This record gives sequence, C-alpha cells and structure tokens, in this order.
Amino acid sequence: MRPRRLNSEMNNRLRILIVEDSEHDSQLLIREIRRGGYEVDSERVDTATTMRVALERQAWDLVISDHSMPRFSSLHALELLKASGHDLPFIIISGSISEDAAVTTLKAGAHDFMTKDNLARLLPAIQRELKDAETRRERRRAEEAVFESEKRFRNLFENTPVAIWEEDFSAVKAYLDGLKSEGTAHLEVYLSDHPEAVSKCIGLVKILDVNQAGLEMHKAKTKSELINSLKSTFTPQTLDAFKQELLAIARGEHSLNMDEVVQTLDGEPVDASLRWAVVPEHEKDYSRVLVSLADITERKQRERELEAIATVSAALRSPKTLDKLLPRLIDETLALLHAEMGSIWLLDSATNEIHLRIQRGWDEVIPPIRSGQSIPGYVIEHNEVVVSREFHTDVRASEENRDRIPKGIGGACVPLRAAESVVGVMFINVRLPREITTGELRVLNALAEIGGSAIHRMSLHEQTVKQLERLGALRAIDIAISGSIDLRLSLNIVLEQVSSQLGIDAVSVLLMKPGSGRLEYAAGRGFRTPNIESTSLRLDQGYVGQAALEKRIIHIEDLTRTKDTLLRRDMLASEEFISYFGVPLIAKGEVKGVMEIFHRSNLQVDLEWMNFLESLGWQTAIAVDNALLFEGMQRSNFDMELAYEATIEGWSKALDLRDKETEGHTQRVTEMTMKLARTMGIKEAQLVQMRRGALLHDIGKMGVPDHILLKPGPLTDEEWKIMRMHPQFAHDLLAPITYLQQALEIPAFHHERWDGSGYPNGLKGILIPLSARIFAVIDVFDALTSDRPYRSAWSQTKARDYIRENSGTRFDPQVVDMFLNNFADIVKY
Repeated sequence: MRPRRLNSEMNNRLRILIVEDSEHDSQLLIREIRRGGYEVDSERVDTATTMRVALERQAWDLVISDHSMPRFSSLHALELLKASGHDLPFIIISGSISEDAAVTTLKAGAHDFMTKDNLARLLPAIQRELKDAETRRERRRAEEAVFESEKRFRNLFENTPVAIWEEDFSAVKAYLDGLKSEGTAHLEVYLSDHPEAVSKCIGLVKILDVNQAGLEMHKAKTKSELINSLKSTFTPQTLDAFKQELLAIARGEHSLNMDEVVQTLDGEPVDASLRWAVVPEHEKDYSRVLVSLADITERKQRERELEAIATVSAALRSPKTLDKLLPRLIDETLALLHAEMGSIWLLDSATNEIHLRIQRGWDEVIPPIRSGQSIPGYVIEHNEVVVSREFHTDVRASEENRDRIPKGIGGACVPLRAAESVVGVMFINVRLPREITTGELRVLNALAEIGGSAIHRMSLHEQTVKQLERLGALRAIDIAISGSIDLRLSLNIVLEQVSSQLGIDAVSVLLMKPGSGRLEYAAGRGFRTPNIESTSLRLDQGYVGQAALEKRIIHIEDLTRTKDTLLRRDMLASEEFISYFGVPLIAKGEVKGVMEIFHRSNLQVDLEWMNFLESLGWQTAIAVDNALLFEGMQRSNFDMELAYEATIEGWSKALDLRDKETEGHTQRVTEMTMKLARTMGIKEAQLVQMRRGALLHDIGKMGVPDHILLKPGPLTDEEWKIMRMHPQFAHDLLAPITYLQQALEIPAFHHERWDGSGYPNGLKGILIPLSARIFAVIDVFDALTSDRPYRSAWSQTKARDYIRENSGTRFDPQVVDMFLNNFADIVKY
C-alpha cells in the first residue's frame, strides 16, 4: 500500500529543499523517496546564500540537510529556515553525528536526524514530520483565528455604543449549587427572604473588564474606578435584576433579557435594557459572562410620556364642566412635569380679552389682559410656543406684565388649540436653575393639544347646556306669567331665574308707582340686609332713573371707582357691590320699572350674557304689565261684584217690603242656610251661589198678582195654582242673567219634596239639587216659627218635631239629621 501524501499541493508530489554539498548523496535521497511512491521536485543548495534565495523563490514541503559541509552546516541552515518564517519539517542526514550534536540540533529546532547508512527510516520520518507540520499549521491557523476573533471581539467590545461588562460568575455558580434548595420557586423564596445571600453573590462576581460605553454610561473616568465602585451603585431595582440573573443561573439558563434602572457613579438613574449571556464554551462553570446595557432612557421617557398623556387624556374625559376640567388639566400637568406653578388662560373672542381661569402656586389674582400685552397674549396672538429661562426679562411681554412675574421664574407657555384656532394658553413655571427640557416641552405640547380639544368640546357643551337652561328659564318665567296672577310670585320666579342663570349675587325690581313718577322697591333677592326695601327714587335720581329715562341698560363696571354717586351708597355700604346693571322694564312702549343687577366682584360678561339679560328684562316687563292689568281687571270685577251683591240684596229687601208678613224672613233663612251648608262641608265657591239663591228664593213671587200674594185669607184652588207658579217665574226671571245662573237651584226647586210630592216639577230624592234640599228644611222651619195672619208662630220644639216627623217624606233625611244635630249653632241669630 502506497503511503498517503499529507502536505503537498498534489497527492504524490513533494517539494524538497536539499542542503547537501554532494550531488551523489542528494540523488540517493531522491531515489529513496521516489521508491516510496512520491514524485519529487528538489533543489540542492550548499551555501547560506543559495538556501536563502531558494526559500524566497518558492514554497517547500520539507528540508533535508547534511549535518556538516565545508561551507555550511545544519545549524546554520536551521537558523536561515527559522529566519524565513517558514514552518517546514527539518530532517538532518549525516554520514556520522555524535549524540551531543544530534541533541543540540534537536534543541535548535530540527525535527529528526539519521545517518546516511540508515535511509530506511527516511520515508517514515518524512511522513511523520509532514503530518506533524500539518498539525502545527492547523493549530496555528486555529490560534490565528482565535486571535483574530479575540481581536475583533475586543474591537467590538471597546467600540460598541452599548455598555458591556465581562464578568466571571463561576464562584456564584458554585455558591448557588451549594444552597440547599428544592427548586427554582424555593430558591426565589430563599433569595427574597435572605437578602444577605444576594449581597454575597454580588461579592462573588469577578468583573473582568468593561468597555468605553460602560464608562460613559456610569460617568466614570477609568475602568478601575468603575470596577471598584460599581457594586456600591446598586439600587433596589438593580438588586432585583441581579436576583433574576441568579435564578437564571439556578435554572441552568444561559441568557436573560430585562429592563432595569442602573445608577451612575454620581447617583443619577439611567433606564437600561439588560442582556445577560454566558460566553459559549463556558456554560458549565459560568466562568465568562457578558452583560450588555443599552441606554433606553429616551425610549422609556417616551413611553412614560405616552402613558402620562394617555392618563391625562383619560382623566379629562370624566369632568362634566369646564370648572372641573381646568383644575384637572393644570394639576395633572404640574404633577407630570414636577413643576410648582402654572395657570390656564382662556380667550374671550368677543372682547379679545384673555381671562385667567385657574392658577396654582401664585397668590396674585391677575385681571383680564388683552392679546399682545403679556406672554399668554403673545402666544395667542402668534400661535407659537414661548420657552423662557426667565420671564421677568422676556421682551415678548409689556414691562408691566413682566414685572408681575418675580425674578428667577422661567418655564414655557403653550397655546391651547382646537381645530385651527387658539382658545387659550397653558403657562407652566419653574424656578431657576431648573429649566424646561425638550422632553418636558414635548409632553407639554401634547397635553396642550389634548387640553385644547377638551376645553373646546366642553365649552361647546356648556354653551349648549347654558342655552337650554336659559331657554328653560325663559319658559319658566313665561309659564309663571301666564299661570299666575300674583305679581309678587311672578317677580320671585323671575328673580330666582335671573340669579341662577346670570350667576350674580343680588337682584332687585323697582316698579313705577302710578301718578307719583317714583320708582319703588317691589322685590329682591341676594341682599345681606333689608335696607334695599326702603328704596323710593324719582326718575331723575341715580342709575335707576337714568335707565328708566333713557330706556337702555346702564352698566357700571366698578361702583367703587365711578365718579357718580349712587344715591343708596350708604344704604348698600355693607353689601360691598362692585358691578352694576340697570335694566329698564319696558312693555308696550312704557317703562314699568327697572331691574337692578348687583355683583360683589367684576362680572365677566359676553354678548350672549347681555342678550339673555335683555330677554329677562322683556319677560319681567311683560310679567309686571300682565300683573298690573290683572290687578286692574280684578279691582273692576270686585267693584262689579259688589254692585251685583248690592242689587241682589236690594231685590231681597224689595220682596220683604212687598210682603209684610215675611219681613226679615229672607235674611234669617239665608244666614241659617249658610250655617247648615258649612256644617255639611259645602265648598266656599258653592256657598256664594247658595247665598245668592237664598236671598232670591222668593224672587218668583214678583210674578204673582198682589190680590193673591197679599190675600189675608185662604187661597182658592185657582189662586194656589198661580201661587205655585212662582218657582217657574223665578227660573224664567233669573235664567237669562249669566251672573245668577248658578244661583237658580234654590229659587227654582226649594218647594220640591223628598218623596216627589212637591212642585213645580215633582222631583224626587237626590234628583233635587242639594242646595234646594238644604234650604227647604231651613225655609219651613223659619216659616213655622214666624207669625202669620192665619196662625200664630210655633215653638222651636214643635217646629223641630215637625221637621223630624217629615224626614224621608218632605225632607232629605241626611239634611234633617245634620240640622237637628247642630240645631243650637244653626238657629242662633
């Protein structure tokens, strides 16, 4: 079997450099090698110069050298080979060599030696050395690869922007293996209950190296400074992260990813993404571990910003009014930015004034300002963010407004936008040396966008609600006007709506007194004292008279600063009013009075507020006019009613005068009928009609001729027939009179009987009107107890017995019972 070539470019070719001064010996060597099945390319050299040239000219597989030559030697040849940098098998073949010389050459780097008379060892030696040379080359390539890898690793390690630690965890692994634990869960509990175990593990970690990014992240100047100080910078978050590393080791894991907070040498926290990994081939003993820390502060900041923005956005959905929304917005913003002072200003587009709506951290109450005069005004006018280190020196506000801000206060003022318009600003202030950062400004802008939309939405909602409330108020006043005839009640409803809808402290109404030319107090609300009730002014006096005479609304912004004198200043001194409105109450072109609006601070009014105030003035004027008209009509009706009553009583007296026998009878039966009716629970409205009916119960007798009505003796049947017509005569007489139609029951039916035997219609039982049934008992009783030409008066006892005996036949039993049971009270006259 032919030997296998190991280190030639071809399977059976060897390139041999022969160092030999004998050509014959050189050929013997080549022949011996060829006998082994190799093709040989060779060159013989015998000097240092020729050998150096040969080594430079081409590559060789091995060198065979004679030990001693006249001009050269194997040791010298070996030195040249080493100097060339080639790692080639070097075999010495010599005619004779001492043992010491052989050892010397081997120590110098020769691989083998033999004598020329023992060439049988040559081929095996060549094969062995070629194989060893290949092994050395493979090892060298591997070492070079490792070196290059290490070089690349070191380059990457040092130059990567991520902080990297190279650590030795083998001692930690050994410690954890020594803990008596039954599983990961048990070990986690153990580490939680024994913080000293975690601290011990920290002490067992050996820090091998740290890169430049690690120095920069921890703000260290040198590696030794950082390595020596690192463990002292551990925070609770870092310790918790380290405990997760220990648990990963206990579970046999070789990598771990998590976010944690690390701390710089000066104590500043840094958000970092940690990746912990065991270097390959060190998995068993954890002798080499890489920990990378990527600074994710900006990412975390963005996440916190987004979370905060989402939180504020959610928080702004719950308030139902602007007054609740604005404090929530400013408080959430200040808390998020860790700022001490702030305010929100809203723009009144109607007046172009900016009003301070809410502030935190400031004691001064700032009055409204116009656009362009201040930082908020500048922001609104230019629709841009203003960031200033110190507002006291910022030229974008007038000197007066700059002076309102103390020195050393800076911050940012951002517009509150809704759609394409600016509705206000949010002003956030901090004290030097602190300044608003880029990240904080980014958050502030986002919150301003959210807040602006929320404010606009809430403002539209409040306007809608306010409009509905004001329409409801006008409707309530309208109902009060149409449903009430009491002027005081109507005015109280008006004043209640004025106070609640306009948000004012006090309101009063002064009415024009007819014929006097004076305005006098009629109603009021919200005053601390009753002094206002004594108001009585001429039309040429005060703001009230001015509003009435000029028929326009009078507005005084500050009563304490006006040059004019309020005639009631002393009277209203304790009220501390500032704002005043005088609203003329005009109905049908005439001034009916003046409504006065008072407020104890400056009223912030807009066009809608003024329009609503005018509407309230009109409604109040209508209420006053209607009430006065009704009072006039009521007075006229009362006078007419008195005239009607006097007429009825006159008719009654005329009847008594005509019939001397019944004189006084009408007044007596009327009085007793009223008493009995009240005892039976008859309502007052019906009693009025009963009284009229009782007074006119015999009005029908005016149709009975005198010779029958005044006849001293008994009447004939024909005469009785005419006499019994008087109820019908009463009906015919009174029915056309609308005013007396409801009083017809007694005149028309008081001679009907319970059993149906009465006249004129023979009505029976409850078909007879109750008023007539009541009157029938009283009428008969009075007739029986009165003297007549044809008989003397009965005693009350006899008359009462007669009434009782005829109960259920002539009279209603229930009426009789009520009459008899209350007899003493009814007949007392």
